[in-house]
Amino acid sequence: MRLLAILIISALLFACAASNYSATIHSWDGADANMLIRQWGKPLEKIVTPDQTTYVFMTETWQPTAAYPPTQNYVMVVNHAGKTIGIALPQPNMRSDYSMYRCTTSFVANKNNVIVSSTYQGACYARDGLARVNP
Repeated sequence: MRLLAILIISALLFACAASNYSATIHSWDGADANMLIRQWGKPLEKIVTPDQTTYVFMTETWQPTAAYPPTQNYVMVVNHAGKTIGIALPQPNMRSDYSMYRCTTSFVANKNNVIVSSTYQGACYARDGLARVNP
């Protein structure tokens, strides 16, 4: 019963955080993309087409894991796109009681460099410094 309560509370907190993150990224609708880059930093990827430019940002966050399986005898190494690029043996300082959460956020700017849409995927949380300062 206690585990069920923890799962329900976690789901509610995640839903709240996701909705706050959605509001955060949509605060950039109509803003100049250069302003976004000044505030968020250099994007992981910039995809340019004749009609638009997509700016892709990614964050990784390590969080304590409430209940975790025994340490595996290997660790998958993935690149920024999530593709497995190798396998590594665990190091003595690696912690199996933490999990990594990844958030990928994309902003699309039109020919005039104005942000017209934004999307996100993964474990994304609103935090200070992400919302548009002067909407």
